[in-house]
This record gives sequence, C-alpha cells and structure tokens, in this order.
Amino acid sequence: MTIAEASLQIEGLKEIMFVNCEIEKDLFMSMSNDEIREFVDEKLLEESVRVLLLDEENLNFPSEENINISAAFTDDYQNSPVEEDKIRLVFWEELLETRATIDLNSCDIDFDESLKIELGIKSNVMFYEIQDYVDEYVFSDLDCEILVNGEKIDTYIESESFGMTIKKNLIISSGTNTTGDIYLEDEDELTSAIEEFKAEI
Repeated sequence: MTIAEASLQIEGLKEIMFVNCEIEKDLFMSMSNDEIREFVDEKLLEESVRVLLLDEENLNFPSEENINISAAFTDDYQNSPVEEDKIRLVFWEELLETRATIDLNSCDIDFDESLKIELGIKSNVMFYEIQDYVDEYVFSDLDCEILVNGEKIDTYIESESFGMTIKKNLIISSGTNTTGDIYLEDEDELTSAIEEFKAEI
C-alpha cells in the first residue's frame, strides 16, 4: 500500500524562536535592564527564526510502530569571534507545547514496508552559545536533511508551538567573557548578571 498523503507526528522535538545578533558595545553599556528586555522582545517579534531542539532519547513516531526514526549528527562547532567593539546577544523563547510533524505529502513511500527515517543534522556556528545551556541538540531546517531507508527525500519538519511561555533566556558575550543563560523574567537574576558582565568588560 502506498500512501500518497501523510503527515507523521514526531515526539522528541521542541520548537523555540531564536535570535543571534550583535550590537555596539557602547550602546549595550548604556542600556538599562528595561531597554535590554524591550530590545529582546522586539527582535523576537520581528527577526526571530524557528529553531528545533531534539531530544534523541525520546525521538519517535507515537502512532507508527513500523517506522523507526533516528538522528545522525555532524559536529564541527567553532565559536565565531566577536569584534572588539561589539557585544553578542543570543536569546530564545520557548512555549509550553510543541506539535512537530514530517510532511510526506509529496513523497511516494510504501508504508507496507518497514521504514527507517534518519535526520541528518549538521552543527551550526549560530548555535554555539546556546548549545552549552540546553540538554537537547539545537538545529534549524537549513542544517537538516531527511532520509528514508538511506535515500534523501525532499521534505521538511513542520512545527507549531503554543501555550504559556516557559523560557525566555538570554546569553551575552564579548568574546572573552560570556554570561550564563539569564532568565529574563527574573529581575534579580537579570540585574546581577548584567552588572557583573559590564564590570568585567
């Protein structure tokens, strides 16, 4: 039996909205906590990209027993330098729930056979900082190819997230100094981290 239209729900993937940007050091040093928050919110709204977090241990198709899914990673992380007069801001927002699917609508696949789907994922320098602070593997659509029984297919992962915000975090880097991941909704944590970071650069 060949199923011409299918969209398989995947467990083990979470969606976040992500920004990696740099601003002038002098501007950053002059910004208050409220201005930093406003900057983050504006960038998340206008310039964020969809990024996926992959939990390899829980990666599966819950409704398809005869389809195996796995991931293969090519890691070549090298941190890109930050210019001396710049500050790098890396931040992301995660909502409570994610629904992720692989769209097979345009693929001619025989579901009577046992299928092995592999996500071939390459590391991306854009995620160098965040990767140290999440348990899952971070990737985007541009870093992932999908193979069925060893053959690459022209499809992609779709996702949508919904519910309350459970994470809105920020990492600040001058290249030589980097904060931990700061929870932006915690005023004390934000104040302490920024004061310490500004004193060190």
